[in-house]
Amino acid sequence: MHDSSIDNNHILIFDTGSTKMKFKVSNKSILDATKCRGSFSCLNGMRDCLCDIDDCSDGKIHFVKPMNFNANCEYRIPFGHSQTCNCPVRKEIYNEYRV
Repeated sequence: MHDSSIDNNHILIFDTGSTKMKFKVSNKSILDATKCRGSFSCLNGMRDCLCDIDDCSDGKIHFVKPMNFNANCEYRIPFGHSQTCNCPVRKEIYNEYRV
């Protein structure tokens, strides 16, 4: 996939209709996302492929909004009546850009 010795940033551009948002995602997050089954669909620039984060605790625990998550994602973890996201790519996007 990617050479781990190269510290590239992956640039994403999300088009929300009224504005375009540009994000950088580190190569480390991409390499750490070994369980991704979606071929990194979150990096394709479509905002609707990202689970909406409902709440975040100290940048480490990311709660996904109910009824708005990818049911096939290996990084989605049940937590009581909620779901958490443990995807390194999604967490970096949220922690850096609050999206």
